[in-house]
Amino acid sequence: MIIIPEQIILQVVRGLLMLIDEKYLYAVFGDLQLPGNNYNYFENAKEIFLTRDNTSPRKIEANLFFNRNRASLPTIHIGLPGEVLGEGNGIGFDPSEDFMTETGLEIQEYFSRTYNSRYNMVFTSNNTFEVLIMYNVMRCLLQGNIQVLEESGLRNCKFSGNDLNLSDYLTPEIYARALFIDCIYDIKAPSLSLSRGVTDSWCKGTMII
Repeated sequence: MIIIPEQIILQVVRGLLMLIDEKYLYAVFGDLQLPGNNYNYFENAKEIFLTRDNTSPRKIEANLFFNRNRASLPTIHIGLPGEVLGEGNGIGFDPSEDFMTETGLEIQEYFSRTYNSRYNMVFTSNNTFEVLIMYNVMRCLLQGNIQVLEESGLRNCKFSGNDLNLSDYLTPEIYARALFIDCIYDIKAPSLSLSRGVTDSWCKGTMII
């Protein structure tokens, strides 16, 4: 069975969101405030991640692909900007798997490839500070718990970010920032052809005395 990296990232993100508490948010922001402003990051992070329940349309959500319907609300959109073959890919044969069918023993071959891929998590909202807080909290969550991604099959994860301009094709004005996840993973793809295995054997010979 193959792995689907964007699904892994989605499950990890949703799981981490459920584990956030006040202690973690304070460990991230402490008493940090915007210079020249009374905006307190910790207090507003609690509002975004902890206070809003399922009845609030502004409760943070994570989705696969870009959800235009939630672009103005606090949302994490997970997508795939690029994927290429990794280095060191040879012929790529994997151990075959044997299984019994109605016609006897059959063998299915697998071919493996390593991919270097970049996935992105786009944070959107019509509030700039919500985007800023979501980005920094999620970056800390992934960086501080990177072993969760490693154990799920996404190796050597590296993080980077960039602001995005979505206002050209989305209204009302939307603020967005992307967190990029560069990673390596292996895909084992089964062949369509099946080979017949040995189902029985017999031998004939003469005893030599």
